[in-house]
Amino acid sequence: MKRIIIHTATQTEIVPVCAYARVSTDKDEQEESYYVQESYWTNKLLAEPLYHFIGMFGDEAVSGATQRKRRGFLEMIKLCRMGRIKKIFTKSVARFGRNSNETLKTIKELREIGVTVYFESDEIDTSQLTDELMLRLKSILAEEELKTMSNNVKWSARKRFSEGSIELVNLYGYNIIRENKRVRLTVNEEEAKVVRRIFQMYLDGMGIQRIANILTDENIPTKKNSLGWCRSQVAGMLKQEKYIGDALLQKNYTDGHGKMIGNKGELMQFYVENDHEPIIDKETFNKVQAEMAYRATIIQTDTVKKFTEFSGKIECGHCGKHYGRKINSKIRNFGNAGWICRTANTRGMAACPSNTINEDLLKAITVDAYNEYLATPKENDNTASIEQEIAELVTQENKVRQLWQDGKISYSAFTNAQKELKDRYKDCDDRIVQEQGFELYAKEGKVADSYDPQIVEKHIEKIIINGFKIRFVFKNKQEIEKGWKYEHRRYCKAY
Repeated sequence: MKRIIIHTATQTEIVPVCAYARVSTDKDEQEESYYVQESYWTNKLLAEPLYHFIGMFGDEAVSGATQRKRRGFLEMIKLCRMGRIKKIFTKSVARFGRNSNETLKTIKELREIGVTVYFESDEIDTSQLTDELMLRLKSILAEEELKTMSNNVKWSARKRFSEGSIELVNLYGYNIIRENKRVRLTVNEEEAKVVRRIFQMYLDGMGIQRIANILTDENIPTKKNSLGWCRSQVAGMLKQEKYIGDALLQKNYTDGHGKMIGNKGELMQFYVENDHEPIIDKETFNKVQAEMAYRATIIQTDTVKKFTEFSGKIECGHCGKHYGRKINSKIRNFGNAGWICRTANTRGMAACPSNTINEDLLKAITVDAYNEYLATPKENDNTASIEQEIAELVTQENKVRQLWQDGKISYSAFTNAQKELKDRYKDCDDRIVQEQGFELYAKEGKVADSYDPQIVEKHIEKIIINGFKIRFVFKNKQEIEKGWKYEHRRYCKAY
């Protein structure tokens, strides 16, 4: 009788694999859970001879509702796209992600590039087509579980709000004392003096930025013990109803993507009167609110910010802040419009000795830099040397692993060496991506006879002004530096 004997194929290729873990809060028990997962996967995957364990990726105290804020997850997917990882191990679909659309889209993309995911507790392997329906079901259930948890948290918060229970963190002027799961505020007298002074300075006619500058110059620490006050801090304090002993609850809420949004009436709010000891009397507080409303109505239209193609692209070479557009009709030779460092504009030249540049001159220099950019080819570095460096790192890692398996080095020494090699892998990968990115950007355009806003919008990534030097960084990372000079209250291009 004829017999057919089937011999199962054996795996001979070494597969690069990794593991992923995520916990959504920073509570101690979940931290322990994260480290338990890390230890479990590390020991398991290192012991498998046909796996090349790339490493552990994870996100702690991060929600699974969106991938946008999960740095560990995004780093792992990046390496998958580069071919460095071929299989991912994780505890469950819920740990991988709680947004069904994102999860299924990512799984589909990974499978198209030859990367599979194994969900251990769900017993799902994306390399098996028969698991696709089960994966979709598990993903939807994980998302619904997240919505239920979110609704429970919101209900609990609103219940506390309706009972007048407030949650505060680091409110300047107060100390926070928690008793019996409730918050009690007590006045911090040293900080309260500063609060009263801020309100009085504003009523005396000072601007918000000037108040912030005075507090910074006097080395008065903020609540976080920094010595720098900003406009938004002072403005927020002047509007803070808690300084009169009251509290408005549910000022903000989070949308479905975890983004914080100001509550403009979409959700119920709760106003608690006489909750704690006030620092500012209500008469003074109301005067400040009226004064702020009045000042807002007298802002002239010519001082309103004008956004142009240069907005957000000019950086100060001294302090790193962005330049802003400023209208100055008093200096005729400069022209009406100019660009000035925001630090120098608000704090003065003592804080940042940067130069203001006339807008017409900036446009003329931009044309010169663009034409020089078109005439100068960008030479890409050869990535072959980087690939050779990666090959040497692979050899080193294999040697270190063999030493550990032979018992010649400790596990601790092995993991430390592996971490160092992983960091060097990442550096090489970033350099390759950077070089490839340069090659993808082709120079398009023709020599310009006059200024066109499209030059900045399409070709320039940023402009750095440092003294009388302007460095133009183009989108292919090529840099062109131009000089300019200032004589007799007139700006001139330097040749």
